[in-house]
Amino acid sequence: MAGGTVLTIKGKGFDKRTKEVSVEVGGVPCEILSIGDDVIKCQTSEAPPPLSDKDDMYSGARGWLREVWTSTRPSSVSAVGGLKTTASDYHSEVLPEASSPTQASFGESTSFSDRYKSFFVAPSNNNYTFHIQADDQAELYLSLSESAAAKTKIASCSKPTTSWSAFPEQKSAVFSLKKEQRYYLEVRHVQDGGKSHVMIGVKMQKTRYVNSQIGSAVNEEQEIRMNSIKHPEIQVINITSWDDGKTFEVQEVEVIPCNQSEGNRTLCRDVFSLSYDGVNIDLVSLNNMTADSLQRALNNLTSVKKQGHVTVTELITNKNATAYRVTFNFNKPEKTQMLLRVTPVSSNVTSVKITCLQKGKAQTVIVKLLGQQLVAMVHNR
Repeated sequence: MAGGTVLTIKGKGFDKRTKEVSVEVGGVPCEILSIGDDVIKCQTSEAPPPLSDKDDMYSGARGWLREVWTSTRPSSVSAVGGLKTTASDYHSEVLPEASSPTQASFGESTSFSDRYKSFFVAPSNNNYTFHIQADDQAELYLSLSESAAAKTKIASCSKPTTSWSAFPEQKSAVFSLKKEQRYYLEVRHVQDGGKSHVMIGVKMQKTRYVNSQIGSAVNEEQEIRMNSIKHPEIQVINITSWDDGKTFEVQEVEVIPCNQSEGNRTLCRDVFSLSYDGVNIDLVSLNNMTADSLQRALNNLTSVKKQGHVTVTELITNKNATAYRVTFNFNKPEKTQMLLRVTPVSSNVTSVKITCLQKGKAQTVIVKLLGQQLVAMVHNR
């Protein structure tokens, strides 16, 4: 065949995109000249030289060539390969799938042989495993090229079965095949009696399908192990240039002189004493008492020194009473205690009244971190 013949192919629903359509005649590409919805015109190319091996053949349309010898049953399955196509009981047909027909095509029932030939076109660069099942016996051959002469037996089924895994020899080794390359396949089958069938299967190692789409697909399972080290976060908050906002306690000490007398003689002792946290100041005389002297006396107390110091101011001075305001400048103002009057032995002494004007309070600082409000009590050191 020298090529150059223009062919017209009629049909429906052809793709007008030339790059998406290919035509082959006898396995030889046919160059597309024009394409429409219902017609394709192409020009044939020169055919390759004839193959030297009479068993070799060219790929054609999709399907399997089935050859049947309706009354011939050789002594072995492999002997089916030597049967002649010129025999009187020879018949042939093309099957669309890699399995025998469900009904006899040529009246074959028992003691017959058949042979299947086709080309496997690998859909992707992948690793492939071929399988066979049959009733009664069958052998599967593969060539790693288009040449039938290069075929070798890769799997077999020695006893009737409808399972893919009844015998280990039903499964071939793994073959690494290239995308869109043709590989010659051949099946030889003999039937003695009863039901008859042959079926070929192939598995790909890598596929884009999952088990929910195709039941034969095996989902890959991976185990992921993760380790982590937990480090607590440490944050430092520096607060500067802010009002300490502490409230120091303020107490009022009112001193009222004793006014008891007998004739021209005064019966009172114009002295008094105060105590803070169990420690007393020395007796103070009204005659020489001032705010400064009271302040010094209180600040000399060890119970006051360990917390801070006090400030004393005179509020009111009259002939009947004198009031002093004592401000406790303590580190922890909320823990300030009340001054106490020391109870005298004699009843004729100066009267002292102590009142709290303002309770001591610690400073409260509110800090918000990521929307969470933290309340901290802050004291001077």
